[in-house]
Parts: sequence; C-alpha cells; structure tokens
Amino acid sequence: MKTLIAPIAILLALTVTIRMTRAAPADDPNVKEGAIVSVDARKLVLLDAGGMKSNLNLADSVQVTINGKPSKLMDLKTGTQVRVRMNVEGDAVSIATIDSKIK
Repeated sequence: MKTLIAPIAILLALTVTIRMTRAAPADDPNVKEGAIVSVDARKLVLLDAGGMKSNLNLADSVQVTINGKPSKLMDLKTGTQVRVRMNVEGDAVSIATIDSKIK
C-alpha cells in the first residue's frame, strides 16, 4: 500500500500543477484577450470572442511584444489577436500578440 501512495501523490500534484498553469485568461480578471479594434497613445479597444468591446487605458510604461520580441505601440495593427495584462487600477501594462505568424 505504501508503494502506491507516493506515485499517486506525485500524479495528483502534477495534475493540479498542469491545470493551474493552463488556466484560461478568462479565469484571470487582470488578463483580457481579443482582436484590436483601435489603439492610440492612451487607449486600446479590444473585441473579444463573444463580441464584447473593452476600452482599456494604457499605462505610461506599457510593454508591447510582437511574436515574442519587444515592439512599439504603433506596430500593433487592427485585427491582431492580443493578450493584455492589466494592473490593479485596470490600466494595460503589457500587450502581447497571440498569433506567432504576425509580420
């Protein structure tokens, strides 16, 4: 019996860890995903998969990543799928493209 407890405990721990790391952004209130409707120096408008628009204020030091590489806000294009992380005030602090084939 003791020989079964350790492998089962390890399997359970791995399962919980995998599920926690694969949690959908919808589970995190500080993360939004969607297609860019518009973007300027102060505001980002996203359209999520359900058709809801979100108007997000941009933090002064917002970080932009396109295809995993640091980029500029002006490099983002309408229609691009992005994941946005927000601070506790609700301002976007990072914007990263989801589709790795964006040019």
